[in-house]
Amino acid sequence: MLALYKLKRRAGTRKAFDHTMRTVCQECGGGCGLIAYLKENRIVDIQGDESHPISRGRLCARGTAFVQGIGHPERITLPASRNRLQGAFEASDNWEKALDHLAKRLRRMQERHVPEALMIGCDPAAGFDFYIGARRFAALWKTPHVYSPLYGSSTGNTGNTFFSAIPCSDPCSEWIDSGTLFMINTDLAVSHPVAFGWALDARQQGAKIIAADTRFTATMSKADRALVIHPGTGNDLGLMVMKMLLAENRHNPQAAPHKDSPAWQQSYADMSAAGAESHIGLAADEIKQLMRFLADHAPVTLITGSQLALEPHYTIWPALAAVMGWTGASGGGWYPLDSAWPPVDPAADLDEMPTPPLTGGPWGHPCRADGEYPESEVPTIRTLIAGGDWLGRYGAPFGSRAKDMDLTVYYGRFPDQTRSSAHTVLPAAMWAETDVLCISNDGVIQWAPRIVPPRDACRSGLGFWSGLARRLGWETHFPWETSEGDIDRLGFYEWMMGLNPHTAALNIETIVENQQPVAWAPSGLNGPETESATNSAAPIDFPAAPALLSAGVPRKADEAFPLWLYTDLSAEGGVESAGWYPWLAELMPDEMIHIHPAEASTLGIATGDDILLTGARVKMSGRAYVTRTVPRRTVWASPRISTRIIPAGDGQRVLVHKSGQTPDEARKLLKVMAP
Repeated sequence: MLALYKLKRRAGTRKAFDHTMRTVCQECGGGCGLIAYLKENRIVDIQGDESHPISRGRLCARGTAFVQGIGHPERITLPASRNRLQGAFEASDNWEKALDHLAKRLRRMQERHVPEALMIGCDPAAGFDFYIGARRFAALWKTPHVYSPLYGSSTGNTGNTFFSAIPCSDPCSEWIDSGTLFMINTDLAVSHPVAFGWALDARQQGAKIIAADTRFTATMSKADRALVIHPGTGNDLGLMVMKMLLAENRHNPQAAPHKDSPAWQQSYADMSAAGAESHIGLAADEIKQLMRFLADHAPVTLITGSQLALEPHYTIWPALAAVMGWTGASGGGWYPLDSAWPPVDPAADLDEMPTPPLTGGPWGHPCRADGEYPESEVPTIRTLIAGGDWLGRYGAPFGSRAKDMDLTVYYGRFPDQTRSSAHTVLPAAMWAETDVLCISNDGVIQWAPRIVPPRDACRSGLGFWSGLARRLGWETHFPWETSEGDIDRLGFYEWMMGLNPHTAALNIETIVENQQPVAWAPSGLNGPETESATNSAAPIDFPAAPALLSAGVPRKADEAFPLWLYTDLSAEGGVESAGWYPWLAELMPDEMIHIHPAEASTLGIATGDDILLTGARVKMSGRAYVTRTVPRRTVWASPRISTRIIPAGDGQRVLVHKSGQTPDEARKLLKVMAP
């Protein structure tokens, strides 16, 4: 019999180096400590930091592969501009001259168009300081259009706005005390492998792992129970679990009493679950079994993917944890991924406030994929400033409109869809080239000193906005730029932490000096906590149930388009990392269309074959990737290759066939295949 042993990693390095640098990895929200080994200011090796209290020496492949990006030949290191999108870029080796040129173009936009004609899109890869600067710049410009999939929009309706009132669970190192780890819409094994390591440790101690996702992921392959649900229905699954818990009185009424408990509970009794099975993809009995298992195997940690924050009813998860008494229990509670920054209003101290935000507008949040965007209801945007590949990853429906804009600005690191649509390009510094205040999923603050200096013409997101503000006469509102043109990052973070009562009492200089994680949330890493963080948590605003839990296109047979097409955006990396890192693109090319082996065999399709995908609202070509990660009668494609974002909650009916095969031939084959 084969004996399995854990690999013992050798601490340190065997490579020649002249000094080391301890810092915090920022490839995801895990907050893992790392040690960089350097020779002549060049990184020669990366190792996990054995002394780090969060990761304890663990470091995933992404935490070591980031080094490839710093000197990658495709990296953008020089500013460039062009007057026409069809024209060639003219590069410049001077950041200041490039900002001068951009400021002139922005002034012309100011003169020609109303303030609301400016939109700012923030890919998380651009950094948190880019988002903070964007919000402040937008307030001065008086536009409400600032959007990010992680940090929420200028309307404050999404992302981490819930963190001002909701305590999170214990750090992942405490999952070992869990009875169940329930992971919803997150491929933790791929996107946060160090955190998933703690989950596996908990499993060895008897905890069960349940995973619900839209495709069969690496995490689901390791789970005790895997549930395949339809895209866009993760929060709806939580609503159904809550409804059934209340119906069977399996909740703990003393754990988190609601101010209007009878009416709140009645809303779930009145909620119609008609169509829930076809909507979510799980039978009522399956959901009931899930509910009973969670109730019987406490404490439960609910681990939610960041994409759920963009869907309705997101607060069902902290409410569920509170109602069941899991919140506050060791190994229990709610653990939202990649949303751990305390909420702040960067424009709170400005006299110039943005125009009223488009709260609840008919076209919705552009980072969401849960509805149609009629041409007449999409705001007219003439100027776009995008951090990272915002158009390629999150900016639907504006990707197709970029060619018609007067000015598109790209602040980023690598060639991508947004850069190809840009008039002006400003190169971004890598996170390893910048001093950063890092807040991990565990709700702790850490100082991450830079490892190497940035390229001469590369700047941080804060440097980008501060430079623009100075040229537009707003330098007093961006006071962190020094006379030498650098950024006072300590001063910036002191100001930012003062915007939230949870972090106002923390001392940034002490955090920098001690180089140790410090909790900002009521339940963060075991360690120093401030009085404000401990006592200022507000009561949870439990969400009432919707009247009806069924939505979208009825999932019925369609002879013309017999398959379902799903796309799902991910802010957590994983396969989507290929869009960030050119050196990973060959592992999962963008043009791959995933198809189940049953349909592939029927249609005579093999991995790598050229295929066509058509539907009433979509048409694309690509290469087949035959895999059981997608359910039968379903295909999946990256949103970056579709001509338009597909509504995630409904899916879309399509037909797939090989190049050279007629659509009618494919329909006949699929019609007669076994169900």
